[in-house]
Parts: sequence; C-alpha cells; structure tokens
Amino acid sequence: FIINSDDVTVGGEALADGNSLTNIAWDGIKFSGGNGAIIQNNTLDGVTRAGIYLGGVNTASVLSNTLSNVATNAVGAIESDNGSNLTIRSNNVLSSNANGISVNNAGGVNVIDANTISNTAASGVRVDNAAGLSVTGNTISSTTAHGITVANSNGAKIENNDVTLASGNGIVVSASNDVVIGHATNRALSNRLTNITGNGIDVANGTNVTINGNSGNAIKGAAINVAGTAGARITGNGFFNVAANALG
Repeated sequence: FIINSDDVTVGGEALADGNSLTNIAWDGIKFSGGNGAIIQNNTLDGVTRAGIYLGGVNTASVLSNTLSNVATNAVGAIESDNGSNLTIRSNNVLSSNANGISVNNAGGVNVIDANTISNTAASGVRVDNAAGLSVTGNTISSTTAHGITVANSNGAKIENNDVTLASGNGIVVSASNDVVIGHATNRALSNRLTNITGNGIDVANGTNVTINGNSGNAIKGAAINVAGTAGARITGNGFFNVAANALG
C-alpha cells in the first residue's frame, strides 16, 4: 500500500523486473495519492478486490501488466478514482469479476490504449467523468455487460477498438458532448463490433456526437441507436446481419 509517494515504480520495463502476486485477500497493487506512479510488467492472479488500484494519483502509467481472477469485490481489475493524466496501456486482463478497466473522475488527459480484456462480469472498459479521454486500439471479448461504456466525458474519442461477444451493447456513450466514435472525418473503418447481444453502438443524452467509420456483424439489437442527442452525425458505417433496426 503506497501512500502519498511520488515517482514510485512497481515492476519495470523488463519482464524480469515485474512482481508476481497470487491469492491476495485485498487489493493487489494499491496507490493512494502521489504523482508519477509507474506500474509495469506485473502478474496478478486471484485478487479479491482490484488487481491494480489508484486513488487520487496523478500522472500515472499502468503498462503491460497481466491480471486474472480479480475484482470479486471491486469496480474493476484495473481501477482509478479521482486522479488525472492516466495512461493505461498494453495490459492483459484475462478474467475479472467486475469491469476490466474502470476510471472515475479523472482530469487532464487520459489514455486507455491497446489493452486486451476478456471474460468480465461487467463492461470491458468503463469510464465515468473523464477529461481528455481516448479509448483506442483495445481488444475486448466476452463481457457480461457492455464492451465499452463512457459516461459524463465530454470530448471523448473512441476508435479502433475490437469488441466481440458482448452480452450488452458494443459501445455505450451517455451524457457526453462532442464525442467521436470512430473517426472524426476520414472514411477508414474504425471500431469493429461482432456478436453483440444488444445494440452495436448506443448513444443517449448528449450533443454533437460523431459516429463515423464503424463496422459490425451479428448484432442482435440495433446497429446504431441514438436517443435524446442533438447534433448527432452518423456517416460511413457498415453493419451486417443486424436483427433489429439498422438505425434505432
């Protein structure tokens, strides 16, 4: 448990520098306060609460960690609350009893990039109230809830993610303005959604949301569902084998 300490590194750039933590009755790696934390190349298995937890930590990097059988009594396998300027990149979440990655109340610029997440009891990635948010290049599969959930996060960018076998919706955005799902302008394909039980993309209660360049296959709900959102722009998407409305 690391409290109000700056520039602490747990693990390191080399695989051999990482720590192996197994059968932990509380959080696996926990920071409270401080700046400049780096958590890299650690392996955590059988953690009752969060595998990696950051509370009020600024300018933190969570990189290339592997987590399995975690978050029985937590919000996420990797969880951050009330921090800022987070980079969560290239982690492998093999199984979580909650969300794969959970970020709440984050200021500054926050990047969730190139993570592989599978077998979650909630969403693969869940973000509530994050500034400067980018969710890009993640591979998410077998979620009990949604693939990606973003709420109360103006200006978020969600692009180039692969979501498969989501029991909820593929991508959910709510109460957020000026969000880009896919690409802002170009026509290259971006988010790819496959075997989704709910809607492919579900947007509610925002303004000026761009949904461009996304693709989907085997969608049991609507391909794209937009409700209570002014100024939405829906262009350049391609969906196949949709059981409900193409645009709901």
